[in-house]
Amino acid sequence: MLALIFSTSLIAQVDILTEDFETGIPLSFTIVDADGLNPDNSVSEYSSAWISIPDPEDPTDTVASSTSYFSPVGTADRWLITPALTLGAYGNFVSWNAKSQDASYPDDYLVLVSTTDNSISSFNDTIGFVLEENFEWTERTVNLSDLGYTNQTVYIAFRLITEDGFKLYLDDIHVWKNDASELTDLVSTKVLCYPNPGSDVINIHSEGEFQYCEVQDVSGKTIVSSKEKTFSIKDLPSGIYQLKVFQNGYSTMLRFVKI
Repeated sequence: MLALIFSTSLIAQVDILTEDFETGIPLSFTIVDADGLNPDNSVSEYSSAWISIPDPEDPTDTVASSTSYFSPVGTADRWLITPALTLGAYGNFVSWNAKSQDASYPDDYLVLVSTTDNSISSFNDTIGFVLEENFEWTERTVNLSDLGYTNQTVYIAFRLITEDGFKLYLDDIHVWKNDASELTDLVSTKVLCYPNPGSDVINIHSEGEFQYCEVQDVSGKTIVSSKEKTFSIKDLPSGIYQLKVFQNGYSTMLRFVKI
């Protein structure tokens, strides 16, 4: 797996999508109730899989929300899907804010990408997997370009998957790209991790000045940090991980599979 690092000057940011739900959930978004379960009477306001609702921390703000509290108890499968998003040649990112209503009943959700359409069966790549979202508002960011999403049209889905939780809130979904017209002094540096898939160790080949690396789970949480180009992954559970490599004062993200 190869990746490129670009930088040495400022790059202009171009917004692709900015949504704060202040006027409700836009009609351009797709809402899917794939579980067909009935919300408990105490959360009867959830007449749709996702609704707009006042921020529980700031009633003057409006956010998107979904519930996983059902009667009888069940597992949520509730989708909020963006309209089509046209990405740039590089420097594509998505960020969002999220929180659980109750720290005793935190919610789990996936963030997925489709490169074809907004049918839920088309979302084949998970770019975020958040278990037990924080009680406080938390901002999360994914580098779409590092995951291979460039020069194409995509849809991004937020999928609530909690079993017997309570309420999940989303706000300030932001998708942007970097403007190539503002890029100067281009530098490219190859970075390779191997073996991939691997089970015992990961090796990093870096043509730049290697500083350190971090292994992150799919939610972006750092679980391993190393100043060495070879390090053990024996204790990691099997799955997909992100490898953030810092060199030349910049960073790039790779993905590897632990088997």
